[in-house]
Amino acid sequence: MGIRPSAADVMHFILDTMTTSAIQASIDASLDEYVKDRVSSQLQADSPTPLNAEDVRTLRKLVESGDSTAAFLLGRATWKRLAVPDDNVLPLLSITEENYEEGE
Repeated sequence: MGIRPSAADVMHFILDTMTTSAIQASIDASLDEYVKDRVSSQLQADSPTPLNAEDVRTLRKLVESGDSTAAFLLGRATWKRLAVPDDNVLPLLSITEENYEEGE
């Protein structure tokens, strides 16, 4: 049988685990806010450019978690043809795929 770790070692391991989780969560949240700010600025530009794939993935992830701001930004980008709608979303749109592709 092996030697059991001391109570102090167990406490430090638990504290490290909790701290690492909290730090990662705050980094993810700040990156998500950064993406939303960048996309918002991009959509408000005089001549907006298409969103990059990583921003679209981040917005979709936020939408799935219930973020209404991300839903608005993704919807607006889709409406302005700066983001391609996901195949799972197409049936939910109030426009048909043909109209979307034709620009109507």
